[in-house]
Amino acid sequence: ASNDDAMAAKAEEWILSEEYDFVFVDFDGPDAAGHSTGFDGYATIYQNRVRTTDALIGKLLDAVANTSSGEEWLIVVTSDHGGEGTGHGSEDAYNRKIPFMVASNSPRVNVGYMPFEDPGSHMDVLPTIMHFLGGPSAIPSGLDGQVFGFN
Repeated sequence: ASNDDAMAAKAEEWILSEEYDFVFVDFDGPDAAGHSTGFDGYATIYQNRVRTTDALIGKLLDAVANTSSGEEWLIVVTSDHGGEGTGHGSEDAYNRKIPFMVASNSPRVNVGYMPFEDPGSHMDVLPTIMHFLGGPSAIPSGLDGQVFGFN
């Protein structure tokens, strides 16, 4: 898709079609705003882009809720990196601080706060999704990351 609105519209179309068991969506707006004006939640341009993205995610959540037909679903929301100022780097502590949020209607998922001392990372996305789709045995031995959110 050429922009976040087009990505959301296409993802919503895929969800409403009920053809797919898995949909991956990438919204670039907050990253672009952060690089241009700063990764600052109080900066108007960045704050507005985050709010706009939140509304797009809300539309996708509504589509999932309206089409789940009694099926269990899992949604993982994360960022590709944190940031400080208008940049980030591999040695920057803010770069490694990312949100990791899990939402689900499954009784197998314990939605709540992530542990403060270990709030999750990119490495946890794949094992969490694999566990949801196939249980603990679906996760290959030696895979980095951990499962978050399951009872």
